[in-house]
Amino acid sequence: TDLGNVEVVFGSLANQESRAAIPPDRMSYNFVRSVPLKVNTDIARGESLIRKAPAMFPDYLSDERSISIDRDKYQSIWLTIQIPNDALPGAYSGSIKIETDKGSKSVDVQLTVYPLTMPEKSNLYTTNWYQMHKKYHDFQNPFDEKFFKLIEVYAKNMAAHRQNVFRVELNSISATRDKNKRLTFDFTNFDRWVGIFEKTGALSRIETGFVAHFETGDWDDTKIVLRDYDVKDETTGELIKMKGESYLPQLLPALEKHLKGKGWLQKTLFHISDEPCNHNIIS
Repeated sequence: TDLGNVEVVFGSLANQESRAAIPPDRMSYNFVRSVPLKVNTDIARGESLIRKAPAMFPDYLSDERSISIDRDKYQSIWLTIQIPNDALPGAYSGSIKIETDKGSKSVDVQLTVYPLTMPEKSNLYTTNWYQMHKKYHDFQNPFDEKFFKLIEVYAKNMAAHRQNVFRVELNSISATRDKNKRLTFDFTNFDRWVGIFEKTGALSRIETGFVAHFETGDWDDTKIVLRDYDVKDETTGELIKMKGESYLPQLLPALEKHLKGKGWLQKTLFHISDEPCNHNIIS
């Protein structure tokens, strides 16, 4: 039957031996929502292909607290349980209640807590890359208010999953060239981007984007070259492309000085190029 007002209600999970419990306020849920996929990826061959496109594929965790479910449809629910640091090890059990406008059902939950404590601060430098593109995200221009709001969402989620290395692109630093071909740099967007990650309390390292790439764009290319950079010409007001060979010798000293002034120099890591290999090691 159709179900409306579907919600999840948590109860405590109890350890019968120790009488310890994990309270409901340590638990949360998300409905798993799907996205349309027109074609399967070209690596999904043979038995690895579990569903043939075009189809809907489960992809993201929704913030909705209540949803409707049509008859004959399945709906996954993602449960998150945060184990208190002082939780006693052992087997915990209890139930969650699925409430709907047609009534409610209880589902048994079992959880094993192991005898270890994760340190508050990770000793392993961990990064997960992400991309911000207005084709897929809800912002009009890079570095507008919506752009930075999305960065805040990313930052909060990354920090919650113990990520402590955050990528901040060099294109967030804008450059202007005067009539003598000297460059001046504006670090406003770069600083705001880093500042958002810094507010999480998890920032151990700042990771820059690449300064070089495969010349043809193909991974099997034997030659790696410095990338070009957008620069505003002070005289004409136009954006021009500037070769890395000319741009970086001016950017890097300015950036080093800026990072040092911010106290970020010792925690900044630079990329040269992604996935170097034997066939391009000389380049």
